[in-house]
Amino acid sequence: MLLDGSTEVVDIATHPEGRSQIIRDCLQAGRHVLSQKPFVLDLDEGAALCDLAEEQGVRLAVNQNGRFAPHFQYLRKAVAEGRLGIPNAAHLSVHWDHTWVAGTPFERIHHLILYDFAIHWFDIVRCLLPAAKAERIYATVNRVPNQPIAPPLAATVAIQFDTAQATLVFDAYTRHGPSDRTLIVGDQATATSSGPDLQNQTVTITDAQGSFSPKLTGKWFPDGFGGAMQEFQAAIREERPSSIEARDNLESLSLCFAAIASANTGQPQQPGIHRKLPSNNQDSAIR
Repeated sequence: MLLDGSTEVVDIATHPEGRSQIIRDCLQAGRHVLSQKPFVLDLDEGAALCDLAEEQGVRLAVNQNGRFAPHFQYLRKAVAEGRLGIPNAAHLSVHWDHTWVAGTPFERIHHLILYDFAIHWFDIVRCLLPAAKAERIYATVNRVPNQPIAPPLAATVAIQFDTAQATLVFDAYTRHGPSDRTLIVGDQATATSSGPDLQNQTVTITDAQGSFSPKLTGKWFPDGFGGAMQEFQAAIREERPSSIEARDNLESLSLCFAAIASANTGQPQQPGIHRKLPSNNQDSAIR
């Protein structure tokens, strides 16, 4: 494929193990690369790949398609345009059944929820609190009674920012009445998004004048994936950084790694200190 001069963009959707070398080969061949999430297992290795992309004059981005889910895209834009004023809190909760992974390689990931699933939420919470700096993270995981798969299916995360706070709650063994909710509090308005799942959401913004609910079009699947690729290709054509640049994604991964370290140790952790994915993330199925 790399010998084919007509190939300009490579979408790499392999598992993280071994992906870095594939990315490196593509960058060295002068190809733009869109990497699947989670981007890398080592933040320093990820930074080196970003440096290589800059040296080669090509773009490297991460497929954080959640940013382009209709509700999250609307909320991101509302925050960016200052419609909420200065956000000071974001609270996100997801209650769903994730046991579809039974019998797949995903079941062997001990921190299946915090690592493979929650990376979207670690990423989006940064978008919703763009001016705040994460200073400390505390996370817990636990198994749910009668859950049929190995990885812990309940997880909570509390993030202390310098000027804001955030919580993430995941109940991945919700067999009945699933729900998904996002709350953003600003000093000028409050935004919520809620619904029975990730695909069906209603956004409401409330300020001193009242409440407004926009009409959303599309679904996370497939429009989130299309949105990520469209943004990446547009950035290449326009010769600008994309909104899903890999270097920016390292900040989301640093939250993820710190949360996993906190869940492992039972202690709050500082983002950026843990440069590699904590070692016990694999082999849940044999624990």
